[in-house]
Amino acid sequence: DLIRKTSGEAKIFDLDVHSHSIDIRQRTAYIPGDLGLFQEKTARRNLKYLLGLYENHIPIRRIEALAEIFGLELDRKVKELSKGNKQKVGIILALAPEVDLLILDEPTSGLDPLITAEFYKVLRQQQKKTGSTVLLSSHLLGEVEKVAHRVGIIREGTLVEVATLQKLKSMAMKEIKVEFATKEALQNFFSKINSLTVLKNRFI
Repeated sequence: DLIRKTSGEAKIFDLDVHSHSIDIRQRTAYIPGDLGLFQEKTARRNLKYLLGLYENHIPIRRIEALAEIFGLELDRKVKELSKGNKQKVGIILALAPEVDLLILDEPTSGLDPLITAEFYKVLRQQQKKTGSTVLLSSHLLGEVEKVAHRVGIIREGTLVEVATLQKLKSMAMKEIKVEFATKEALQNFFSKINSLTVLKNRFI
């Protein structure tokens, strides 16, 4: 049973995710890594249906405005869309409701650089307007650096670090090159080093 918990608890907005799941979903938007859409329906029909699951009415002009920004043809069937255009459908699904929490799993996958830049521009504008929280998963560190206030690093399924970008940069490994004037100076240097102490991911 992958739905019901075996132990422990999880909360979003200080609400239990099991007993208040409907309330939480109304305040949350999600772009999964693999977006499931109705292939025989148009992008417009998909968006109207899926966004219609929110209690707050989302006007069609909001959908059309976002589609124009990202260059999505709303009246083409999903099965005819490229990977990038399908990703645009997911982006509109996440941005249109203007919810409190956006969970974005590799949101720019398949997008060209211009659309990627436009996406982050709209995302920043919306976050500033609504005060929403954005949880972004990405392997593209350059993109993360542009938009993130705090960064979490996951290694082998475990969250090993959460910090600001500035702190993470200060923890990064640094390469130091030392030049010696003579061979004797080099030998004298190594003669005074008794051992190397290994710390997490760095040497001293």
